[in-house]
Amino acid sequence: MRHALVAALILLAAAWAPGTAVAATVRVTTSAELTAALAAAAPGTTIVLAAGAYAPVTIGGRSGGPASDISLTGEPGATIAGMSITGGQRIAVSNLAIKPAGAPALVSVASSSAISFTGVQLDGGAGGAGASFELDDSASGVLIANSTFLHCTSPYCIKAAGPGVVIQGNTFDSLDDTDAVHGFGSGTIRGNHMDHALPHGNGNHNDFIQIGGGGPWTIDANWFGVRTNGAASIWLDPINGGLIHDVVISNNIVTGHYTGQYVGIFIGGDGTSAALLPRNVTLINNTVISGLSNSLRFGQNYASMPVDQRPLVVNNTGERLVGMCGRIRTSHNVFAVGDACSPTDVIGNPHLDANGAPTAASALLINRGDPSAPALDFYGYARVGAPDIGAIEFGGTPGVVAPPKVHAKPRLVAVKLRRGVRTLLVRVRTANSTRFTVTVLRKGRILAKAAHPGSARHGIAIGFAAPRHGVLTVRVRAYGPGGAVVRLIAVKARP
Repeated sequence: MRHALVAALILLAAAWAPGTAVAATVRVTTSAELTAALAAAAPGTTIVLAAGAYAPVTIGGRSGGPASDISLTGEPGATIAGMSITGGQRIAVSNLAIKPAGAPALVSVASSSAISFTGVQLDGGAGGAGASFELDDSASGVLIANSTFLHCTSPYCIKAAGPGVVIQGNTFDSLDDTDAVHGFGSGTIRGNHMDHALPHGNGNHNDFIQIGGGGPWTIDANWFGVRTNGAASIWLDPINGGLIHDVVISNNIVTGHYTGQYVGIFIGGDGTSAALLPRNVTLINNTVISGLSNSLRFGQNYASMPVDQRPLVVNNTGERLVGMCGRIRTSHNVFAVGDACSPTDVIGNPHLDANGAPTAASALLINRGDPSAPALDFYGYARVGAPDIGAIEFGGTPGVVAPPKVHAKPRLVAVKLRRGVRTLLVRVRTANSTRFTVTVLRKGRILAKAAHPGSARHGIAIGFAAPRHGVLTVRVRAYGPGGAVVRLIAVKARP
């Protein structure tokens, strides 16, 4: 093994010598070789893991260049027991199996941006230790795509706390007392298949998607199967006081009539105050053939809010909408049972097939939608003529997907500090941000922390109690769809 490791290091040194234009590809066969290859990796490097079991991988302070990633990819049979990425940029992970080796297999990303995981197979094992992803609030622009998640660690497969996450085209199944995604930052959850979130002895509140804070969120073109012991397949309600804002739920197909599968899509609990209910929420062109009590449910305190601040419900179809009219704004919805909340809503048989697709008999749906429908349907097909109601366009044709929107990176335009004898005033002005946090530290220990949701274009002042003596460090971090930015400032005591 020592000779193979030396050979790998010689190859790396030669490939990255000054003037070398060809990116290096390094094949490793042991955990030691992998550690050495990562330590020497430069932009454009591809590290290929041969078949075999590898210890948890640690990547710290490694970055791809402006036009090149550092890539880790696996040959068939390559399995890692976890991964930690800290302080990295443009790192691409693909075609690796992630399985526990005794302890749960955890993939964590923190203080990093533009990290991608594609073609990953995560399996915590039936009755095994479990496996999961944790994306810290300092991890921005993380992509998880075309991967498989089985037997995740309860209570989630993916916890996404940072801005700009994209979770797309994945399969989540055999979710034993586990949700698929917990969201607290912002991003897009699109084109995933989620099924079998069922009890397994741990008593988890099984929902497929739980959004507990943050925004903007787009939940689009996902398919949901059976689950129970939870509130809904898509669940939005603040967790630990987190504010949820700017959410679009579109083109989803929600199925399942398992015992206890009472609600399809749940927006705000009845016990949530009006001040904490999710804001600026739109449900458009969803097909919800699930919900033993209600296909859609909204918190009762929406009824106390101005009409223009209530959730907007447009072009949806499904089984039932009961008792919700005073809590929402509606247009062009068709449900088999319940209440027509506006003149354009209809209670009648949508004549869907067993998979939720419209049929030739779906006269209440075809060409009956509001023009605000998304340009593409559940399958990515272009909507033809006047849009149909529901997730699937009858007779839809393949459409052209628009290129992803590029968001400007947030900026800390100004940070001004004023320290009194026992006080500290921090005034922050940002651009391109959706929220910012201020943390006050002394000798590395957190003394106080505050967060402000929303924009701070015109400046926001936050006051703290502060010790009289000692140097304080103020850490200001701004978040937005385009990533995150941080600034550290030392503040001396007043003389």
